[in-house]
Amino acid sequence: MEKAGALNPGFEKGFSLIEVITAVAVLSIGLLAVFGVFVYTLKGDEHADKMGEAVAADQSLLNLVRESCETSFNSCISGGLNFSEKPLTNSPYASYFSNPADASFLAAVNTQGLNIITGGNCSGPTSPSYQCIVVITVAISWKRKGGESHVTLVAYQGIL
Repeated sequence: MEKAGALNPGFEKGFSLIEVITAVAVLSIGLLAVFGVFVYTLKGDEHADKMGEAVAADQSLLNLVRESCETSFNSCISGGLNFSEKPLTNSPYASYFSNPADASFLAAVNTQGLNIITGGNCSGPTSPSYQCIVVITVAISWKRKGGESHVTLVAYQGIL
């Protein structure tokens, strides 16, 4: 059996150490880039999940405030249902939020009466209730790595 170099003197089969080290370095850089994209995608997915939970909690809270406004329209007009930056599980509606994920959310509710004829506030006997609507603003915020995120919903409700 002949050696590979016997036919071509000075030619050896295989790769040199420099070629192997270069190939491993290039492959490592490529794998690190792919891994970085993978980690970035996972973080985005986690943020999207939290955003979905926040929107669902915000919608639920908005519906609860709207129901309260139907029961007591005057307390909505006067801002009697307002609160700010309370943990959702410690808000006036805490009994509706028992999911452990809800504990990380801060909630704020602002209700304000608006006279649809004059554009001013609805207060006192000068504004009949049929001229008033309530602007309900519900905000959910949460802390995340690198900052804070929030979701805000606004609804308008009139007296029926």
